[in-house]
Amino acid sequence: MENTTDIAPLVPQELDLLPNDFSAVVEVINASLSPATRRAYETVVAQYAAFVRNTDRQAYPFLEDGTIDTDGYIAGVLIYLNTLMSEGKTLSTLNKHLAALKWDASRTNPRFEALLHSAPVKAFTQGAARTLRSHNPRKAQALTVEQLTALYAYLSKKHTLRSIRDKALLSIGIAGALRSSNIALLTLGDVSPALRLTGGYLLHIRHSKTDQTGEGAFIPVASSANYRLDPTRHLRLWLTLMEGLHSYTPASHPDLPLFPTIRGTHGLTSDPITVASLTITHLLRKHLTDAGIVTAQGAEAFSSHSLRATFITLSSQAGVPEASIAAVSGHRDMGTLRSYDRSTVERHAQTDYLGG
Repeated sequence: MENTTDIAPLVPQELDLLPNDFSAVVEVINASLSPATRRAYETVVAQYAAFVRNTDRQAYPFLEDGTIDTDGYIAGVLIYLNTLMSEGKTLSTLNKHLAALKWDASRTNPRFEALLHSAPVKAFTQGAARTLRSHNPRKAQALTVEQLTALYAYLSKKHTLRSIRDKALLSIGIAGALRSSNIALLTLGDVSPALRLTGGYLLHIRHSKTDQTGEGAFIPVASSANYRLDPTRHLRLWLTLMEGLHSYTPASHPDLPLFPTIRGTHGLTSDPITVASLTITHLLRKHLTDAGIVTAQGAEAFSSHSLRATFITLSSQAGVPEASIAAVSGHRDMGTLRSYDRSTVERHAQTDYLGG
């Protein structure tokens, strides 16, 4: 039989909640899975742990009086599963993730595991099954200029470390037509002043989905006359803040993530964003709904891929040549590029059939 490495549950055992000999029970629970299934579950548990950290939650939350935060725990799991579903994951994948979380909860504290059999969780899984049976995957919706203006205004008013980072992250993600993985991999050393663009920047993209040879690419980010939407201004503010708080600069800390994880209100870390597609999708939807730009249901149309779609759609609407758009987005196939322009079909609208 193949050996596996024993890993501890996500959180330390609470001695006042579990008997001292519960570790023996955990060993039996671990033995219930094949090595392959256990490895798969451990991967899911690690992904969930990263997701809750990035969304400023706890994997196993407790209230101040030491009791389990029932609502917080169930909400965290359902938000995670819903984010997976909105990213196009299948029902079987959702069920696998839920099974993995039940497994980890059973060996952490059985009271948490019981919550995953509660009515809200059952209702969600039943709703997901119905939804996904008739689900036709839809492309991520692009943001309009009006929505961007409202979104950045909302984040500017908050004026927190997280809001300043998120505004820079979103604006640079759009300006560079970046995938979520590219955003997460950017470091301070990947940002340099542009030589021919006054006030602009060059982003060094080290790895790309379409970069089979690993050559990397440089993406230009120009400054905008629209002060509120200018991506270089948002990035410059974030860089200034990182330097002011921790003396982080491209010269002194070139390998530090450009958009690191934030713990709590002021906890800037040196850790990169993990599970990037889910994390960026979550923060985008949360800001859009909190700002009152869209409803919670309307936010489901947006994801991390909306940043890339926004650059291509707005550029196309502004009359930018396809070659110039593709030079930034990295598309070689113009047909694929056009599929990102969410307004292409609108050009064919007409009322001639009505006569008059």
